[in-house]
Amino acid sequence: MTDLPAANAVRAAFADQGVKLPLRLSDEDIGVILDDDGADVLTVDSNGMRDNDKVLMIAALVVSAVNDLAGFDFAASRSLG
Repeated sequence: MTDLPAANAVRAAFADQGVKLPLRLSDEDIGVILDDDGADVLTVDSNGMRDNDKVLMIAALVVSAVNDLAGFDFAASRSLG
């Protein structure tokens, strides 16, 4: 985990909203993003308009982007495997 002012600010902003980083993908529900405590944070494509592969990729991109901004590396989030 990187300890930079910008990363600290991102972690603090999420913590202020009760979200514990790093984020990760749900193992049970495609497109659901969870915080480090397992609480739902975001659901991608809740109306089911996209196919599952696209939903999974969008969710993974969001997780990767947020975790990167917060100073975590991609290994901190679950893989697409």
